[in-house]
Amino acid sequence: MSTARHNTEAATALVAALHDAGMRHAVISPGSRNTPLSLAFAEAETAGLLSLEVVLDERIAAFMALGIARATGRPVAVSCTSGSALAHHHPAVVEADRAGIPLVILTADRPPELQHRGAAQTVDQQDPFGRHVRLSLTAPTPCAEVRQRSYRSLAVLAVSRALGENPGPIHLNLPFREPLWEPGIARATLREARLATPPVRLAQATATPAARAIRELAELSGEPCGLIVAGTIDHVRIARATRSARLRTTLQAITRRCGWPLIADAASPCNTHAIPGLVQHGDAIARASDDLDRFRPALVVVIGGWPTSKALCARLHRWAEQGTRVISIPGRQTLEDPLTCVDDIVHGDLVVTLERWLAELGDVEARRSTTLPTMDHEGWHERWLNAGIAASRQLDRGASSWFEGAAARLLSRCLPPGSLLHLGSSLAIRDFDLFGAALDPDVVVCSSRGANGIDGTIATFAGEVAATGRQGVALIGDLTFQHDASTLLHLARTNLPLTILVQDNGGGGIFEHLPIAAHPDAFDRLFLTPQPVTALDLALGMGLDAVEVSSLPELRSALLNAIPADGLHVIVASYSRRASFEARRAALNDATRQAAHAIRTTNPLEPPP
Repeated sequence: MSTARHNTEAATALVAALHDAGMRHAVISPGSRNTPLSLAFAEAETAGLLSLEVVLDERIAAFMALGIARATGRPVAVSCTSGSALAHHHPAVVEADRAGIPLVILTADRPPELQHRGAAQTVDQQDPFGRHVRLSLTAPTPCAEVRQRSYRSLAVLAVSRALGENPGPIHLNLPFREPLWEPGIARATLREARLATPPVRLAQATATPAARAIRELAELSGEPCGLIVAGTIDHVRIARATRSARLRTTLQAITRRCGWPLIADAASPCNTHAIPGLVQHGDAIARASDDLDRFRPALVVVIGGWPTSKALCARLHRWAEQGTRVISIPGRQTLEDPLTCVDDIVHGDLVVTLERWLAELGDVEARRSTTLPTMDHEGWHERWLNAGIAASRQLDRGASSWFEGAAARLLSRCLPPGSLLHLGSSLAIRDFDLFGAALDPDVVVCSSRGANGIDGTIATFAGEVAATGRQGVALIGDLTFQHDASTLLHLARTNLPLTILVQDNGGGGIFEHLPIAAHPDAFDRLFLTPQPVTALDLALGMGLDAVEVSSLPELRSALLNAIPADGLHVIVASYSRRASFEARRAALNDATRQAAHAIRTTNPLEPPP
């Protein structure tokens, strides 16, 4: 049997087993050494087993695969040739690691006899991603002695680790000898190879929380002054609609049974008006005067990751130092304690854990006890709820100003049910968290909050939309847009329904909020980094459908025109950075004053003194 046939059968066995283990999407970049893998994926696409994206740039390819995996919760393969190509996958691997996304990196390699000999396009590909992957293995080089079952077993191992209790990326390094392919063994051999490889069904166990931890949590739920904070939770495979609905329904029942308020992060599926007990604008409440500590909760339960709001995180840390007990339910086997204030961690699948907690609650009124020091809980839930309402009403009253927060609030009210919103890192997600309104429950929100980077944002967004088929809207900054400009070239020839709202404040506007803004001479050059080409210039230069807006009525019109349409649309909202800084500060101060008044009084409709 020829070397080319060995390559074909090995690659086919691997791809078939990946499909049997749950993979439905793959992204490949063109190259020579990964020819067997590319052909196997193409054959699987022809057979209707999976969808295949071909992307020239390996960096873009990895981020698109990341977006698909985040949106579906399934493992997604990204394949490249040997040499420096795999280094371009590294930023996406870092995000997948931190966010718990099942990315399967398949790197083609030269065979052992060419390693460390100065062979062209040959680098050390053993464990190139270090601790950022859950598993890194090099497969045996295909030959007569290596059976197809070896590659099937490798695929099952890879997917089981990618979807384990701490999901994340894995890396398989696949050496191939030349000839990589030859005429006469293409499709017929691929079909035969798949028939010769028995299907594999991977039964993915659902991580269940310890019964003792759930019983203790239920006992503590008798505390009347509790608070639930739902942080970013796209990293725990919540993206699928049925799981999101289960999460919301269960959490709503818990808050109702316990009588606790719920604060949800902008990137949480719980940030929806479908949950009656949702407290809006937790950041504004957290910024309220220190009198808020009079009403500090005795118990805080953090669901998923930690919130975006620095003010809320700082308040949680302060409360913990004052005696508040903090419990984390991260949804995966990991430590989520950046503030070093967590007292207990309950590990397990997030939805299953919440459902077990609800089932264990029973009659909470009968559990009311002195398990925790009880605060003044008169109208406890109503105080928090009214504080959020007061902040929201104030933001509506001041919504006529033109700054990034007002645009984010308008966007939150223009998103149609069934759409997908991607929130970019830096100032974009913060403005949406600070100023955005609660969303329709059928709006899916995604964000790259694992490593909080801006790299690959547009590619990730495109992958999420491609996987879900939803109308996509992204809110990102101008530097984020320009950083991922190469993705625009790829998307220009697709018909994905993508709308990108670019918040253009002439550079890194987020740094205006940091002490470095007062530096006498280095601030502009080293931190703001304004670019010589604007976001609008870049979009128009690529032949994209792009429009610039500079007022809320113009933005509303542009959104209503772009969001229902197919294809890529770019809306550039231009601001004066200094004017935006002042408008944001004024809006936040006003909302915080209203929230502080509401949480201290039983009549929040009274104006503050």
